[in-house]
Amino acid sequence: MNLSLSDRAPKYLQIYDYLHGMIRRNKIVFGDKLPTEMALAERFKVNRMTVRKALDKLVVEEMVVRKRGQGTFLISNTPNEYIYSLDITTGFFNDIRNYGLQPSSETLKVEVMEANEKTTALLELNTDTRVIFMLRVFYANDEPLMIEKNYMPYVEFKDLLNVDLSGLRYPVLKEKYNIVPHSANQTFTAVLCDEEAMKIFGFSKLQACVELEFAVYDASNVPIEVGYYLYRGDKYKFNINSIEYLID
Repeated sequence: MNLSLSDRAPKYLQIYDYLHGMIRRNKIVFGDKLPTEMALAERFKVNRMTVRKALDKLVVEEMVVRKRGQGTFLISNTPNEYIYSLDITTGFFNDIRNYGLQPSSETLKVEVMEANEKTTALLELNTDTRVIFMLRVFYANDEPLMIEKNYMPYVEFKDLLNVDLSGLRYPVLKEKYNIVPHSANQTFTAVLCDEEAMKIFGFSKLQACVELEFAVYDASNVPIEVGYYLYRGDKYKFNINSIEYLID
């Protein structure tokens, strides 16, 4: 079995990734019935509830439909909307490839600037409060979906100014600094896009977006970067699977 998600990923995400791979390779085509919950449970050695969580994600994406007493059927090769999973971060590029689409990014700006008070506090900066600011746009099949504004400590990462940052940033951090993101704190807010976002997304009028404020930490809980992702409200849904209800 060839899985693109890490073996550390939850089993239901591995099943979800496997099914997307089958769809990408035309092993499952429009109108086909997906493998049964029991067959998938046996293949991945999990219970049917875990399989159901994977299928639920495809239902939310409007790629499959359940028919009572008949099974689950493919109705679209690509999602009607994109799903950001709050359970585990697999990365924009991996997520878009899972949909069978081509991801890409464009770096619009890289510059050194003085951090504001909030960014200084989040990055735990001391005497030198300069940061490297990056503005990037992420695409699926050349359609802009997300805008990133990112801030990193200048003193620690100034060598990045001499590196091509048009691709994935974390492999560069691992190679140059032996730093691997370990955890993140994320806060979501509903916002209206500003004029800059309207121009990038090609909107002719104000649109609702979802802003994700994030802070990323290494294994020693030292902040690596903070920033903001702006997701198109007409393209994205956000999903989390509740593990346990705590009811008095």
